[in-house]
Amino acid sequence: MIEDGASWKVFKSTLNIKQKKQIQKNFLIQKNCKPELNNIKAKISQVSSVTLNELLQKFNLPGCQSNLVNEIFNAAKVTFKNRRRYSDNWILLCLILQIRSLSGYRFLRNQNILPLPCIKTVRNDNQRKEILLLNEVYLRSSISVNSRTLSYTGLEDFGGELPSRDTQKADHGLVFMWSSLADNFTQPIAVFASKGPIKGMDLTKLVVKAIMLLEDAGAQVLGLTTDGASTNRTMWNNLDISGKIGNTNNFFCNPFDEARKVFVFSDTPYTLSH
Repeated sequence: MIEDGASWKVFKSTLNIKQKKQIQKNFLIQKNCKPELNNIKAKISQVSSVTLNELLQKFNLPGCQSNLVNEIFNAAKVTFKNRRRYSDNWILLCLILQIRSLSGYRFLRNQNILPLPCIKTVRNDNQRKEILLLNEVYLRSSISVNSRTLSYTGLEDFGGELPSRDTQKADHGLVFMWSSLADNFTQPIAVFASKGPIKGMDLTKLVVKAIMLLEDAGAQVLGLTTDGASTNRTMWNNLDISGKIGNTNNFFCNPFDEARKVFVFSDTPYTLSH
């Protein structure tokens, strides 16, 4: 880099006529383009999200390309990278790109080709996104005494969530478990012991309560997975889930946030456990 006039004179003396003309030409181009470039930057900064969406619809861009343009504009308005905010859809696309090629993701991010968040940000955000699984299994009836609490174990127990028949031996166990979408991690969150299968309406109440508690703790429940037992089908009907031709519906509104949906999947736990 030429820092002062003396250095510039020394450097200029080493150039031939053609090189000097090229440098002068480059200076003129830069000088003429600078006002126009500043004008373009000012216009871009004034473009609102509404105007941008109207332009994208006008040119009929595909959804993925529209999302990309929106993310580029949003990133350009933020001076510091750590203050950027990304849409949920973009975070999911980034997660898919990481799965397909982690090295490619790093290259695109390091070269600033795309406004990609760091790998840790993507994974931390998606750790909160989860699937709620439930499965009911048959148990052998047995009663034992807990000497520490001086209480019986093996009786019907809903933990206060539903009325329990404390004198009935439990022969079914209902397990609620959540699974993270970003990590290979699962965690049981509730176990209920009952005499016979839990009724469909009671099961619906427990599912809604589990979603509310998970969401309140900061998780985001995106799906519900069950097997095809009759009680689960009753629960689906209560949540307006249907697989009938012409009346298919595979989701219900999230009870914690009506703007989001909870999708219902069938038979996966049964397939995995057999």
